[in-house]
Amino acid sequence: MLNYFTTLNQRGANSSAELKRQRDKLVSTIVALDADVLGLMEIENTATVSLADLVAAVNAKTGASTYALVNSGTPGTDAIKVAMIYKPARVSLIGQPQVPADPDFGVDGGLRPPVAQRFAAIDNNGSFWFVVNHLKSKGSCPSSASSVDRDDGQGCWNVSRVRQASALNKWVGQLVANSGEADVLMVGDFNAYLHEDPIKTIEAAGFEDLLKRLPASDRYTYVFNGESGALDHGLASSKLSAQVTGVTVWHINADEPIALDYNTEFKTDDRYAVTPYRSSDHDPVLVGLNLTADAAIIEPVLSATLPTVGQAGIATTVNDINAVLSKGATSGTLSINHGDGSATQVLALNATTASFTYASAGTFALRLQLDDSNGKRVAIDGQVVVSAALAPSTGSDVFFSEYVEGSGNNKAIELFNPTAAAVDLTLYRIKLFSNGAGSASQTLPLTGSLAAGATLVVHHGAFANPAAIAGTKIASSSIANFNGDDALTLEKNGSVIDAIGQVGFDPGSEWVAGTASTLNRTLRRKSGITGGSIPPNAPAFWDIALEWDAFASDTFDGLGRR
Repeated sequence: MLNYFTTLNQRGANSSAELKRQRDKLVSTIVALDADVLGLMEIENTATVSLADLVAAVNAKTGASTYALVNSGTPGTDAIKVAMIYKPARVSLIGQPQVPADPDFGVDGGLRPPVAQRFAAIDNNGSFWFVVNHLKSKGSCPSSASSVDRDDGQGCWNVSRVRQASALNKWVGQLVANSGEADVLMVGDFNAYLHEDPIKTIEAAGFEDLLKRLPASDRYTYVFNGESGALDHGLASSKLSAQVTGVTVWHINADEPIALDYNTEFKTDDRYAVTPYRSSDHDPVLVGLNLTADAAIIEPVLSATLPTVGQAGIATTVNDINAVLSKGATSGTLSINHGDGSATQVLALNATTASFTYASAGTFALRLQLDDSNGKRVAIDGQVVVSAALAPSTGSDVFFSEYVEGSGNNKAIELFNPTAAAVDLTLYRIKLFSNGAGSASQTLPLTGSLAAGATLVVHHGAFANPAAIAGTKIASSSIANFNGDDALTLEKNGSVIDAIGQVGFDPGSEWVAGTASTLNRTLRRKSGITGGSIPPNAPAFWDIALEWDAFASDTFDGLGRR
């Protein structure tokens, strides 16, 4: 779709007359497609209002309750979202719609995450995950060197789309692992052509781009400046590929002039007709499936990723919750007992995450439980070890204020002088501890002085856009050559006064707490932090979120601006 908004004068229709014209064309398209499950792009992000409006119009044409909507709420922060509708007579829902919390789906302009729903065929219970996507567009080029048009034919924001594709692979892998369902169909506007990096990234994870089954002349869904290509895709997991009976692109939009669309400006009414043609700007992709029969899900199903460690005063989070009522159940209760004597936390049945803050340190038994109206119960038990709160230092001395671990050589560390006087930097040095080592692999003695309230940024010599860094900066390809599993320390007169990471401990690929991570992130010290602190020694948990705010990879706009 192209910006279906029931709120007028936004991105879509400017009047009730235009909205009716837009709605009527979309209804004719949906009715003609006759799909059992539809993934929709660019619908107003207002919970169910606009989606329900469209479904009601379709059902007025096809018969009551022919289609129903999947209620994913208001995911992300963009004005538009992806959505899906389905035929209850053909498929049923298994569990609740899933929306990822990974900030790697976000880019400048907002967060527009994918939505996933597991469906089962009514006739044989064959089930599959249906994942709807809308990756960052190629237009509105940024100033960031990492996402500008590199003149390689892939347009702007390609680095961001690759990051989103990688995040999609990771998230879908978690859905499969948690549910045991490996049949996955990903659809949507990926804003990437068949042979571009984002599609290659997804194919490398074992997905087949079904458009490649078509003759080359038919592999397009969009026309831009007279050139055609496929921005919209159907990507099947290796297990689902054998169950695909066919694929086609219905060329009703890309080839058609915009004069046929619903807008009333700058044309006469004889150009408009209630037909599918130019109901949007992209062509729909239609995929046929003959699903392998599965056993019916009769017992309730509950899956989730429980936390194992935490820190007092900082929220711990249960992720990837998927609750499915037993067959015939009309209601249920999803709850968590945190094991600390506090009241049981009751969640919405469609909750995918839940957070709780322990007041004190200890080892607590955690139980996530689902009870339904059939009297069925299923639970997941775990244990969380909560360490004591780490009070940040409030000393008046130089400290690490920003950390950039981005793509390629986009790595930098910012130091800030919070004191009222200049400091002699010759007293300080930065050390790099690689891959869990207990001794430093690199040492950078600092020189000169740092004025009161000033910053010093140490960046990699091949940093993509050093001009974006404000204030004093120096290049050091040795000390600023860290990865997510490397620790950094700041010493004064030989004593450590600040650190990022736990020296002598290898965390794998990253230290992580919620959305805060030392891998592919920019971290900024919270505004209330006025001094350095040293993380607890492993195996105690280091919660980055206590002192650091996290931003998407290759975010440079704060460097040198503490």
